[in-house]
Amino acid sequence: MYNRNILKQSAIDILENSTKGHDIEHMEMVYNLSQRINKGEEFPADDDILYAASWLHDLGHTIYDPEDPSYSKHPEKSVDIARDILEDVGFPMDKRLLTLKAILLHDDRKPWGTHKSVDEIEVKIIQDADNLEALGERGVKRIIAYCETVHMPYFNPSLKWNDSEAKSQSILHNIYAHMEIYNKLHTNTAKILGKSKIHQHYYMLKQLIEKHNNLCEDKRGIADTIPPLPCDIS
Repeated sequence: MYNRNILKQSAIDILENSTKGHDIEHMEMVYNLSQRINKGEEFPADDDILYAASWLHDLGHTIYDPEDPSYSKHPEKSVDIARDILEDVGFPMDKRLLTLKAILLHDDRKPWGTHKSVDEIEVKIIQDADNLEALGERGVKRIIAYCETVHMPYFNPSLKWNDSEAKSQSILHNIYAHMEIYNKLHTNTAKILGKSKIHQHYYMLKQLIEKHNNLCEDKRGIADTIPPLPCDIS
């Protein structure tokens, strides 16, 4: 039987110096959220798979510099790292393939993902848990931490809020674009959890816009409109 603590420690050893918002606390939160989602769903998922995928899904972030064009391929690299860890800790063979699939597709429901159709509840829950972690107060702080590592400008007044390319050119636009994640959640439990996170996320964005405008000396650089919510939380 595999030892969960050894698997977790293997991830921690790789992540302990990560400062990109994909750190130890993020992995812990994804697993906690996956448990909450799992308890609320009619067809329970395999907790071993949720645990392993939660702790191993973002290890590929430690390989690439965020400004490297290959950075978007971090799920594939995470799979490579996870495969070795699962072997080393004696993770059940019959659960490895689905664990690796959950890792590979964990980012696929993001606005920039390909949105492949998936059937397995474990994959859906990992996607939902990871997406919820990108929303709310923690989500906004993680977005800012990541954007600062790639030296993204704080705001660009020439960009439209609904421009699909704007999220890579302005921190405030990136924060705004992440709210689209709510529309991509699979499970009813995640949607319920996500409503309060969206309200918090939107409130923080408006506060950041107001702060930016107050500090902006050149009025041409202010945000002259507060964008509407890009998702339906009714």
